[in-house]
Parts: sequence; structure tokens; C-alpha cells
Amino acid sequence: EYDIDLDRTDALRITLAWETDANDVDLHVVDPSGEECFYSHKENSSGLTLYEDITQGLGPEVIRTKRLQRGTYHVGVRYFAAGPMGISRGLVVIIRDDQVEIEPFRLVKGGGDIRYVAAVSVK
Repeated sequence: EYDIDLDRTDALRITLAWETDANDVDLHVVDPSGEECFYSHKENSSGLTLYEDITQGLGPEVIRTKRLQRGTYHVGVRYFAAGPMGISRGLVVIIRDDQVEIEPFRLVKGGGDIRYVAAVSVK
């Protein structure tokens, strides 16, 4: 009835959430071939997919894939638009197989650069 695939499995799922509303924090993931998945490139050829670009605080933003490539996936966050609070803190949760990794971050107003958060290596 709701068009939900209950059999779907993710080989890699990366979730971004942050603590301040009225701002925009973006999740960026670069696959081993160097192709980036983010708000203006929501799907790439390796299978990474961004569900939604959340622009008004708290998130979550999720990038996932059904299949992995050998190499390293690089995960970053970007403070795209600062709200009145100025500082944003949050978490990136990386789920792969039965492993869960939680990476906290802190962003300050004025930055526009991507803050490198984690690497996921696939052999």
C-alpha cells in the first residue's frame, strides 16, 4: 500500500543528523572512483543515492548503496547555510554489514568547506 521494499538491504548506509534547526548541513560521500554523491548529484554510477536534501535543520540526510566497490569511500559534511545559532553539532552514523560507526562533528559559522569525517575501506 505504501510502496515500501521490505526486502531491501544496504551494503552501506550513511546518515547525517545535526542539533540545530534553521540551518543546512549537507552530507557528501565520494566513492572509490572519485565520484561524489551530494545534494546536486543525488545518484552516481557506483550506486550511491541521496534520499533527500534537508535544508531546514536537524536532518536526517541519508546516502546508501546496495553494492560496494573496492577502495575507500570518503565521508564529509558541509555547513551550507548557518542559522542564527552559528555553531552546529551532529553525528554521522555509518552502517555496513553488522558494523555501526558513530562520528561526531562540530561546524562553525563562516565555513563553506567540506569537513572530512570518516573513511570506509572495502577490500
